[in-house]
Amino acid sequence: MNKKLRGSLIASIVITSLILPVLGFADDTQMERETLRGIRGIGVLVFIGGSPGLKERLALNESQLRREMELDLQKAGVEIVPKAEKNVVSIFLLIFPAERELTKTRVLYDAQLELHLLQPVHLVRDPSITSVASTWYVRGWWAGEEAMKHKIKDEVKELVDIFIKAHSSVNPKK
Repeated sequence: MNKKLRGSLIASIVITSLILPVLGFADDTQMERETLRGIRGIGVLVFIGGSPGLKERLALNESQLRREMELDLQKAGVEIVPKAEKNVVSIFLLIFPAERELTKTRVLYDAQLELHLLQPVHLVRDPSITSVASTWYVRGWWAGEEAMKHKIKDEVKELVDIFIKAHSSVNPKK
């Protein structure tokens, strides 16, 4: 995925996630799970917001998280498709970490996590118009001190496990 498209996609998801509590959004309901039916392979994308220093303090690495997610998905029987393929369905992890100074010597960290399934879509009114839409989504949240930073990966794993369960529910093994 080229940088301009990725940047636009990230911006649209971030903006959308800010207004969605008012409008509603794809979630892990049976209707959204139906959008997972027939999906055999997916790409994995990871974006971590925040400053490089904050990512380092929390030991957050996009490549490492992507590899761990890919391994979990493969263990569950979901094929991993290279990101470079055209019209690839992708699972997209977004992490937005923050730090809050409680006292001069104590800092609290928190992170909002979102896991989206992005699919190429065509408009009903004009099928020649294509876009990418999030058709399934879950959200998590983590907070703790720096010593608890490993728990962020536990939260990511939990979200991926929810996706695997949702995917398996509409794509039973034969």
